Amino acid sequence: MVTLVGTESDIKDLVKNLLYLEHDAVAAYDSCIERLDSRELASQIAAFKEEHLQHVHVLIRMARELDVDASTEGDMKQMLTTGKTALAADRGYTQCGSDVEMSAVAQS
Repeated sequence: MVTLVGTESDIKDLVKNLLYLEHDAVAAYDSCIERLDSRELASQIAAFKEEHLQHVHVLIRMARELDVDASTEGDMKQMLTTGKTALAADRGYTQCGSDVEMSAVAQS
């Protein structure tokens, strides 16, 4: 999914948008984990999710320092991302997450 995050000229906007993006990623991983039959794969995907949760915590601290309202959930992209995961699962696709992360799971 295409994003313009990182093109902001203001640090406050950047932190706010990165926070939305991280919340979107966490929601997508939750959606994926719910649909996986393999507990082993779900555990590995959960590890990727934990990295994004760490990013959320860091970005919330940054938002407080910058006096920016820190979002507690994603934006409209979250519905698109989780919906895309749900549609893929309904059609029989077993792959969730990005191709890079799924290939890392397959190689471990």
